[in-house]
Amino acid sequence: MDRAERSRTQLLVVDDDSAMRDFLSESLMDEGYRVDVAAGGRAGIERVRAGGVDLVVTDVKMPDMDGLDMLAEIRAPAGGDVNPPHVVVITAFGSIETAKRALELGADDYITKPFEIDDLLVAVEKALDERTLRREVARLRKEVARPYRFENIIGKSAPMQDVFALIRRLSGSSANVLITGESGTGKELVARALHFNSPRAKKPFVAVNCAAIPDTLLESELFGYKRGAFTDARTDHAGQFVEADGGTLFLDEIGDLPPQLQAKLLRVLQERELRPLGAARAEKVDVRVLSATNRDLAQRTSEGA
Repeated sequence: MDRAERSRTQLLVVDDDSAMRDFLSESLMDEGYRVDVAAGGRAGIERVRAGGVDLVVTDVKMPDMDGLDMLAEIRAPAGGDVNPPHVVVITAFGSIETAKRALELGADDYITKPFEIDDLLVAVEKALDERTLRREVARLRKEVARPYRFENIIGKSAPMQDVFALIRRLSGSSANVLITGESGTGKELVARALHFNSPRAKKPFVAVNCAAIPDTLLESELFGYKRGAFTDARTDHAGQFVEADGGTLFLDEIGDLPPQLQAKLLRVLQERELRPLGAARAEKVDVRVLSATNRDLAQRTSEGA
């Protein structure tokens, strides 16, 4: 982080010791940061709630409110801030218990008194780098999702408006969905719209073309395998269901799935669990399955396929 970036970064120093408070704030301002101060935990919470704070440096032992209690309140979802400030904790006690508790409550780092100011500066810089990275990840997720918003799917006819209405209804559902249509009609675009407009949007979207993978490999690709399950299985392989855990698995060309795999897929859909090749027991997965086909599945069924 260069000095220009630091000048746009708001820090808050919370300490009931005025001498330590002044030392910390002056040291951080010398590095180019904008710094506010608070003389205790309650004042610190009020300043954070006023908004604009990127990172808090706080002592633990304060008379009006313990620094860890303040940390817990800052990091609590009930605080209303979906992107709360990062926190570096300073403690004079140096106990493993205090440090562990601070990290459990959401602190990014802790510094033990006595400390060199460079140690604090490194901790602050590291926490702010993490904040920047998270913001960039959030931005990229929005960029990825943008093409799959409804307004970016072309189609103004009445049938397409019916499709959009159905996507909106299904986006908030956990129901598995089968998308049918001729090749080139945008079935995967609909699947991605369902995912990126759903509560699972921040989780993986994994697409598998069932027609493009040889039948002999498709089972291990979908369900994974354990080391030693077959000759070339030198390590565990998670499989696409596990890769999509928490998110959405899109099975394109589902009409080409071999019958023996259809039974295994049915179990996953019904029981929400799968058994990798060579595994002794099944494992739970939380996956929404979207499928697509250009085949006439009723005809395929009548043919025994």
